[in-house]
Amino acid sequence: MARRAAAVVALVSLVAMVFPQVASARARFPRHIDPRTWEVPEDMTWRDYEPIPGVDWLDPSNSPPKKLRAALILGDFQDQPFRVSETTKDPTGQVGLGVEDPAQYWLDYLFYDQSPNGPTHGHTVNEYWLENSYGLIGVEAEAFGPYTMSGNLHEYGATDFGDSSDCPEGASGCSGDFDTELTAASGPDVSAAQQESGEFDFRFLLHAGYDESGVWLNYGQAKWTKKELVPEKFGYQPEPDHRNWGNTRYVDWTSFFATQQIWSHALPGLLATEGESDGGSVYAHELSHILGILDNYNNPYADNPKRAYSGPWDMMSRGTFNGPGGPFERYTIPPTEGATMGSQHMLRNKIRFGFIPPNEVVALSRAQLEASGVVKAKILQRESPPDSADPFSSGIRIALGDDQTTCDYSKPKCDGGDYDYYDVEVVNRQGFDSFTPDHGVLIAKSKTADASPFIWVKDAFPRNLKKVDYVRADGKKFLYTVGDYRQLADAAFHAGGAPGTKNRFVDKANGLGFYILGTKIAKGRRVYNVAVQSLGSPLAAGAAEVKRVKGRFSKREVTKQIFKVTNPGVRAGVYRLKVRRRDAKTRLLNDLIYVPAGGSRRVVVWAKKTGSRPSVKLRAKVQ
Repeated sequence: MARRAAAVVALVSLVAMVFPQVASARARFPRHIDPRTWEVPEDMTWRDYEPIPGVDWLDPSNSPPKKLRAALILGDFQDQPFRVSETTKDPTGQVGLGVEDPAQYWLDYLFYDQSPNGPTHGHTVNEYWLENSYGLIGVEAEAFGPYTMSGNLHEYGATDFGDSSDCPEGASGCSGDFDTELTAASGPDVSAAQQESGEFDFRFLLHAGYDESGVWLNYGQAKWTKKELVPEKFGYQPEPDHRNWGNTRYVDWTSFFATQQIWSHALPGLLATEGESDGGSVYAHELSHILGILDNYNNPYADNPKRAYSGPWDMMSRGTFNGPGGPFERYTIPPTEGATMGSQHMLRNKIRFGFIPPNEVVALSRAQLEASGVVKAKILQRESPPDSADPFSSGIRIALGDDQTTCDYSKPKCDGGDYDYYDVEVVNRQGFDSFTPDHGVLIAKSKTADASPFIWVKDAFPRNLKKVDYVRADGKKFLYTVGDYRQLADAAFHAGGAPGTKNRFVDKANGLGFYILGTKIAKGRRVYNVAVQSLGSPLAAGAAEVKRVKGRFSKREVTKQIFKVTNPGVRAGVYRLKVRRRDAKTRLLNDLIYVPAGGSRRVVVWAKKTGSRPSVKLRAKVQ
């Protein structure tokens, strides 16, 4: 635009000068302030867990105002007892634990076992909700069962995503309704418990065997090149003539062993169904459905997949899969890695749940932003509870009014438009978010309605990560598809100018610029200084005035070259800094600066002399 194109670039040259004494000299250039440190889930271990400073949600004193009560109801099958009760080896090679009381085992595993040496290292579903809601809600449970269903396992799960041809009995079989049958079988016991101890808010139905979500790929196309090669071991044992494969959700076949399992699911307001391979994050995901929020994920293995929507950053997307080991470690019984430590909810969903008070978010419309020109906020990491004593916000929300996105939705990386907001939040790898891929600033578009995709994370680096998804038995390597959620592992924005980082995002169609101005650690918590600017504001930040303050050069030392940047305009502004040098090496730790109207900011350029006539030039251009 004319205003921006006409902005005068201020340029100041600092020639070689020698001062007798400068206390700022140092032997090496200072470290970059906020380098990227992302990693993919399969490279994580339990050593990556970091507690949240200043709060221990497992402390009994952190009793929430609302404790949700769950009835954990166990159901097994005529041919499949609970695997934790068995001592046999199943087709995956796993051996059962031989526990005597599976109901008590799973109750402790999910809700009460706080032993650091336990399978979940002491983390529970209750802890997740306390952390995610900042102490507003927790979850307690009472166990019932097991109740044995009238049929075999495959009668309840084999035709979830196929037709009668997947069922050994054909059209006459596989019509079992696990949810209805188990609810009816447990009804008298649950009712008696409610009369004695009070109403349950919802039911978790836990079935014997695996969640199909965790085994369809491991024991399907990741293992065999074609369906006809699935061996009898993974077929239907009582009938060797029945095919050893079946249909599944995301691709056109998997082993019968996998397809007969029930896929975890939920009925909003009522119940959720899980398998023995489901870790605590699956229960958190399904409880989110019960509480009223739908799924926000894609099919990464479709013929023409869409890019992941919010990927590993949100519980309602693939943050459910988080935990050490990644997505291929979601098949063990009991779960000990993947899907044990799911991510927190993103800002949109926390606002929806009421976990974040309105006054904790800097919220304004695009029209209001255009009138003011720019808004700036210090945003606290989402893992730490908001505190009125802190000068920090929980995020920024810009109401778009009319999303002007015009990209082609047939393209995998187009968000599709029709979003209501831009949301900005900060994530750090602490607590249940320890297994998110990185720390940094998340910039996302969101919708009020659960019309998927209703959160679309802006990817700081939208190029495809050329990493191996899985290696098949024949040795063929399969890379992440464009729709794989791990493609968003490097999506977070960072402060400063470290190599491989990005500290700004501009949406030209909607006339908005997002700028990561800086970061600091406050009491062990990460805080980012973020500005959002209207590119169409009639108010203009002034063309910067840049003056050299002082500085010297040395071949042996790195010294400070100090400049003052002044904004003479009537509106605060964000400026991008750039260094030009001669006969010197330099480092500018942060190339973005916010300057209030009529105000000034000091800028330090670190420099080291390399030639006989060193000089450093700094320019500041309004964004």
